[in-house]
Amino acid sequence: YQRRVHGELKAAGLHPKYALSIGISYDHRRRNHSEESLELNSNRLKAYLAKLVLWPKNPAKLRGRDSSKEERDAAVQLKNKQPVGPGPKSSKAKKEAPRKLTDEEKSRHIYQFLRKVQRDQKLVGLRMKRDRKKEQAKEEAAKLAKK
Repeated sequence: YQRRVHGELKAAGLHPKYALSIGISYDHRRRNHSEESLELNSNRLKAYLAKLVLWPKNPAKLRGRDSSKEERDAAVQLKNKQPVGPGPKSSKAKKEAPRKLTDEEKSRHIYQFLRKVQRDQKLVGLRMKRDRKKEQAKEEAAKLAKK
């Protein structure tokens, strides 16, 4: 149980303890429920690792994923910007700019409207069932009337 490796980290070729040492946190309780999310998240990790520049503890001895001298010289530190992370999970919709309410929007009772929509969504099945019973009762009454 203790040796279970996180699926996305494994797909990206990382060990959980090494991932923590380079700034990638993970939740050992989390499980992927689909191959698509596993592939998406492992690709995000791989893209992050491709951008990542790791300085070695000992510049004379490069180990594992340590960056070469050329990569370290070409690296530019971002200042006054958001930290570079694995990237966004999904594209978010653009927010609408604030505007004045129209007279029609002011006259509507929004709370009542939303409550009605919620009730309609909740009771749609019961209403369909009730309508079916009414139709069946009409059909039975029609059959009895024919006899």
